[in-house]
Amino acid sequence: MKQLKSVFLACMLGLAVHQSSIAQLTRADQPRYAAAKISPNLLKGASIVVRKDSSHLHIQSIGEGVFTTSYVYTILNETGDDFANFTVFYDKLSRIDYMRAAVYDANGKFVRRLKQRDIQDYSSADGFSLYTDNRIKYAKLRHNTYPYTIKCEYAKTYNGLLFFPGWHPQTSQKISVEKSSFTVFSLLKRPFRYKAINLEKATKTPEKNGLQTWRIAQLPATQPIPYKKQTSFPRLLLAPNSFEIEGYKGNMQSWNSFGQWINQLNANRDEVSPETTQKLKAMTAKLSSIEDKIKVVYNYLQQNTRYVSIQLGIGGWQPFKALTVDQKGYGDCKALSNYTYALLKQLGIASFYTLVKAGKNERSIQTDFPSPQFNHVILCVPTAKDTIWLECTSQSGSFGYMGSFTGDREALLVTPQGGKIVRTPVYDQSVNTLHRQAQVTIAPDGNATAKIQTKYQAIQSEAIAWLTTQAPEIQKKWLYEHLQLTGFEIGQYQLALKKGSLPVGTETLQLKIRKLASKSGKRLFLKPNLMNRYRTVPPTMKDRSSDIYISSVYAFTDVDSINYQVPEKYHAEYKPAPIKFSNEFGSYEMKVFMDGRKITYTRKMVVNAGTFPKEKYPEMVKFYKQVTKADKEMVVLVSGT
Repeated sequence: MKQLKSVFLACMLGLAVHQSSIAQLTRADQPRYAAAKISPNLLKGASIVVRKDSSHLHIQSIGEGVFTTSYVYTILNETGDDFANFTVFYDKLSRIDYMRAAVYDANGKFVRRLKQRDIQDYSSADGFSLYTDNRIKYAKLRHNTYPYTIKCEYAKTYNGLLFFPGWHPQTSQKISVEKSSFTVFSLLKRPFRYKAINLEKATKTPEKNGLQTWRIAQLPATQPIPYKKQTSFPRLLLAPNSFEIEGYKGNMQSWNSFGQWINQLNANRDEVSPETTQKLKAMTAKLSSIEDKIKVVYNYLQQNTRYVSIQLGIGGWQPFKALTVDQKGYGDCKALSNYTYALLKQLGIASFYTLVKAGKNERSIQTDFPSPQFNHVILCVPTAKDTIWLECTSQSGSFGYMGSFTGDREALLVTPQGGKIVRTPVYDQSVNTLHRQAQVTIAPDGNATAKIQTKYQAIQSEAIAWLTTQAPEIQKKWLYEHLQLTGFEIGQYQLALKKGSLPVGTETLQLKIRKLASKSGKRLFLKPNLMNRYRTVPPTMKDRSSDIYISSVYAFTDVDSINYQVPEKYHAEYKPAPIKFSNEFGSYEMKVFMDGRKITYTRKMVVNAGTFPKEKYPEMVKFYKQVTKADKEMVVLVSGT
C-alpha cells in the first residue's frame, strides 16, 4: 500500500511538473512585448526601447553582495543589434549565479530560449595581459526580422565590494525607456552613498527597513547636442562607505581615506635590487639637476621594462612588488609606476603614485563623489621648479608629456597622508600647434609638384608620434588616407619626432599633385589653401539647452605659409582680399600676396578651449561658416598670350 502511494505521489508530482512546464510554454506562446504596444513618442529616433528594466542590489556585508537584473529590450532596427548581445563580466572576486534569456518576435510571441550551449565563456584579456582572471560570458540573441524583443536575466555574487553596480536607465541617444527601476537593500548602518545625475524625472521611495527604490518611466530617445561637456543620460552612482577586498579593509567617504587604502595596498612594495640601485647612482653621480636625474630614471625604465598587464583578484588594484618588475622586466601601469617610484626613492627623489581616468574622450570624474572612478596609474614628481608627470607604461613616450590620454583632468594624488584631487597638465591652443611651409610649382596644365614640411606640437603631434613607430607601408597608407588632397602621389617622405614635455612631430613630403589648379581655356583656378581647409560647420540649433564646451584636446593654433610658383606668362586676374575676424571662440586671418610669378598664401586659425554660454552658440556657428567660406577662396590666373 505504501509502495502504491509512493508511485501515485511520484506520478502526481511528475504530472504537476509537466503541467507547469506546459503552462510556462503556453504563457510564453501568448503575445508578449508586442512592438505595436510601444508609445509612438518612444519610437521617434530610437533603435532600442527598454520595455522593462529591473535591478536589485543586496548588500550582505562590507565585502559581500548580490546583484540581480532583468531587462526587456525591443530592437527596432539593425543599429540596435549590438544590444542583443547578452554579456556578463566576472572575475575572481565575483561569480555569475545564472543567466537566462528568451527572444520574442514583432508580435511579442515566443521564438526561442537561451540554451547553455549557446553561452560562450572566454577571457577578456586586452592583448597585453599575461595573466588575467577577468572573464566574459556572452551569447548572441539576434533575430532575423525587425522589430524583435529580448528578455535577459542574470545574478552575480560579489566577494569584495569596492565597486557598487550603479543604475543607468538610458545609456545611448538611440535608447528610449518605458520603465526602469533600481532597488538597494541592506541592513547595515549607512552602507553606501549615492549621487543622482540627471534623474529629475525619477522617483525615489523613502528608505525603510534598509530598502530604497528609484523608478523612472517614459524617457524618449534624445537628439545629439554638439559641443556639450558631458552626455545628459540619467544615472545613479553608488559607492560604499566601508569595504573589504581579500582582507584589505578601507573607507571611501573621502578622497583622503580612499588614498589611505591605496597606501595600504602599496605598503612594502618599493624594494629594488642593490645592483639596480648602484647602477642608477653611478649613472646620476655627476648630475646636479634633479630633472636630469629623473630623466635618467625614466630612460632606464623605458629601456628595461615593457607593459604587460596582470590582473588577478586584488591585483586589479594592487601593484606587484617593485623587486618583481626589477627581476622580470615587465608590469602593468600600477607595477611600472610603483617601480619608477621605487627607483626615484633610491636617489632620494620623492614622487606620488597617481590614479587617473585615462582616455582621449573619457568623461570627467565626479570630484564630489569619492569612488573608484579610475582606470590608469601615472606618477607625479614635484620639483622646486615644476611638477613632472610620467607615463610609465610607454617605451617610446616623451618624458613629462601627458597629452590627450591623461592630460587636463582631475586625478587622485596619493600622498603619505592620503589622497587628494589634483589636475594634470593642460594642453590647449597655446601649445597644440601646427606650422606648415610649402613650396609648390604649378605647370600650365594645372598639375603641380610640392615640397611640404609640417611641424606638429603637443596633441597635434600624437598621430606622427605613432606613425614613427610603424613600418613604411603603414606610414605611407596612413598618409594617403589622411592628407587633405586628392589625386596625389607621394615621392620621398620623412617622419620624425623630437621628444620632450611638448613633443614635436615633423612631416616632410615631396608630392606630385594632379589638377591642383583647374584649367579652363587660358585660365587656371587655384584654391591656395593647400591642405588645411575647414569643412565642418556646427548644425544650427534652436533653444540650445546646455552650455558650449570645447575641450583643450580640440583647441589649436594652425599657421600655414604656402609659396606657389605659377607658369610663365600667367598673372593673377583675381586674388581674394585679406580676411580677418575673431570672437571668443577663436580667430582667423588669411592673406594672399602676388609678386611676379610668385603667390604667397598665409593663414592662421586659432580655436579656443573653454566653456561658453549657450546663448553664444549662433556666434560659434557664424565663426565656422566664415572659416569654411574663407578656406574656399580662389585665385584666378590668366595667361597673357
